[in-house]
Amino acid sequence: MKVCVVGLGNECFGDDGIGPALVRALELEGAEKVIAGIKGLQTAFDVLDCDVVIFVDASFTLDKDYELRELEPKEGYDPHSNSPAEILAFMKSMGFDGKAYVLEIKGEKACFPCTLSDEVIERGKRAVKELEKLGIKVKGIGEVVAECKGA
Repeated sequence: MKVCVVGLGNECFGDDGIGPALVRALELEGAEKVIAGIKGLQTAFDVLDCDVVIFVDASFTLDKDYELRELEPKEGYDPHSNSPAEILAFMKSMGFDGKAYVLEIKGEKACFPCTLSDEVIERGKRAVKELEKLGIKVKGIGEVVAECKGA
């Protein structure tokens, strides 16, 4: 079984960049890492051959620090949102029949150009333990840093 962990978000837009920054920092056992960033629907092509896809993404509406849940596809596409549910719908239209999950991490600030808040980095480090529920071992977490040239 091929399991892929995908980081979504714009690393120059504050806490929105926690997905790719966190996934890049992880040392995982039992999963491959895909650093997607803000590729939108292009991300679907990177993970079509996976049996399980776990998106790691910021949320500015979550009422808790983080949440792992099974993902349902959202029909339609908003080019400004690129949500995991929209990417999943596109994947399913291309024949993906695996499982998909999203690990959402509550963000504090969205600004441009700026980098991650200390709060979202700490939440992200705690949130990754949720991956163990899906059989992925987190062997380590390196430095969580957004790669934004303008911040």
